[in-house]
Amino acid sequence: MNKARTPQEKYKVARTNLLVVVLFTILNIILILADIDRSFLFSAFIPQIMVFWGLNKVEGIPEFSSFGTGLMISVALLIILIYLLSYLFSKKKAGWMITALVLFSIDCIVFAVLAFPGFQASYLIDILFHAWVMYYLILGVKNAEEAILNPEPVLDFNATYDGAGVYTGNPEGEGPLTTSDLGLPLESKKEKILIRYSACEMDIQVRRTPKLIELIINGKVYARKEESVIQTNYRISAMYKGIKVETEYNQASQILYVDGVKMAGKTRFF
Repeated sequence: MNKARTPQEKYKVARTNLLVVVLFTILNIILILADIDRSFLFSAFIPQIMVFWGLNKVEGIPEFSSFGTGLMISVALLIILIYLLSYLFSKKKAGWMITALVLFSIDCIVFAVLAFPGFQASYLIDILFHAWVMYYLILGVKNAEEAILNPEPVLDFNATYDGAGVYTGNPEGEGPLTTSDLGLPLESKKEKILIRYSACEMDIQVRRTPKLIELIINGKVYARKEESVIQTNYRISAMYKGIKVETEYNQASQILYVDGVKMAGKTRFF
């Protein structure tokens, strides 16, 4: 479901799923209040059942007074508000995505407890949608930190460069700025993708094989460098359709830059 996606893309999908849950839950609440016997999947269970209880539409429980009805509906709306705030503020703060995950986990537990005694086959669809949302919220929490710390900037496809053949200012070692590919990646029984990132129709990989680092764009190598047993700082770069792509190893950090902007990074000691 999430292959070849960057942390930024995974986090964006997680937030989109959260927004859909908020919108469909609000729509279902409106339908309940309007006494329309219809509901949509992909929504939170607790706010809806609280409104049902508050409106005395559930048999077998004591009826609520007007105050009780108002209280139940208010709490339901408060829960929806927390979901909405989680969506809005999770763009910058990972803690809000965790809040959404905790809240929806409780929603799943309550749904399971209340649905189990009178289980029907139709509940399977609700279970599948709850599992779907849980999967993406967990995915969002796992990728939140990297996605927020390394957001995707808007890049200029019309950027131009002076055509300098060698870049400067590299830590301990410079190399040529390639503008054409060097062919397919070298075959190796051992390899590790240090960084993978997608931007501007480019699938960028920083690949490490024994004693070799390759900068791969859309399946072809645009720069490579031999790596010694004792790590030294370096930077290799290439031009792809007018966009400068670079990877740097510096003080135990492997970093990827696109047009001079840090796009991704990770700590590595070997």
